[in-house]
Amino acid sequence: MHTPILPPSHEDERDTARALRLIRKIEERYGLASAQETASHPEGGAAGDLSDPSLPAAQMLVNEALVAKIFQCERAESALRESQQNLHDLLIHQWQLKEDERKRISLEIHDALGQNLLALRLDVATLPQVTGDSHAQLKEWVGGALSNIDGAIVTVRTLIAALRPFEIELGLEAAIEYELSQFRRTSGIACQVGFDTQVGKLDLSDQQILTMYRALQECLSNVARHSRATRVDVVVRAPQSTLTMVVSDNGVGIERGGRSKAGYGLQAVRERLASHGGKMLLKSVRAHGTSVSVSIPLAAPALATAAPLSDKMPI
Repeated sequence: MHTPILPPSHEDERDTARALRLIRKIEERYGLASAQETASHPEGGAAGDLSDPSLPAAQMLVNEALVAKIFQCERAESALRESQQNLHDLLIHQWQLKEDERKRISLEIHDALGQNLLALRLDVATLPQVTGDSHAQLKEWVGGALSNIDGAIVTVRTLIAALRPFEIELGLEAAIEYELSQFRRTSGIACQVGFDTQVGKLDLSDQQILTMYRALQECLSNVARHSRATRVDVVVRAPQSTLTMVVSDNGVGIERGGRSKAGYGLQAVRERLASHGGKMLLKSVRAHGTSVSVSIPLAAPALATAAPLSDKMPI
């Protein structure tokens, strides 16, 4: 159904010119074909000079061209949304494969290499008992070998913890406390944590715990590398069916208008949270520190009110 054609007036000329400007803006934004090319298309009506508003059919051609452009834009936006969703799904799949691989490798290191090192240590430790006091030099050699084996065992345990700390199996609180204790030991930065009393009662899935744990790891990594902070505070709450963790530091903050060196890591955290329907908020005041809040919805029934925080425990 075509728009009725009326004799052109000054208002029609102004409307036609405005419509043409709108079409040109759409063309420039989306890189589409020109309005005249669209009008010459079989679906766009007969060809004509749309820049001449005096033509009786100009208004109809403009309307048809505008509708065609809108449809083109809608198709382009739909394809873009589909592409973004496919990329998001691919990232989630890659993260899941990565976590599965981490778990598999950590178990193999523990069951194979770790157990073999322990068995080797027991064998080496029994050598002095077999030889007695007749080989003093052997005892010295055994002592050095045991020291090397102990160092290898510590390295194996460190690798296992880096891949997948066993505290994850004990719940979110244990995983967070472990990560903060490790962070304090390696960085020298003081850490404190406070838990909502409801957090320990939550029945969290393995993926939910991992998501919050990896978010904490990224935040602490950024603090150690960029913030020059002397203190980190972590608060975990469970208000109204939402699990929220806030990681704050007293560092230099993020310069306004500048691109944070931690941007890519935090973007990965944001994508990972989005896979659980969660979100991340970043607040930073120059020379007054940074606060990162991450949250994910819970499947449990909504809590009426947020439980009070327990006293902060130094890690």
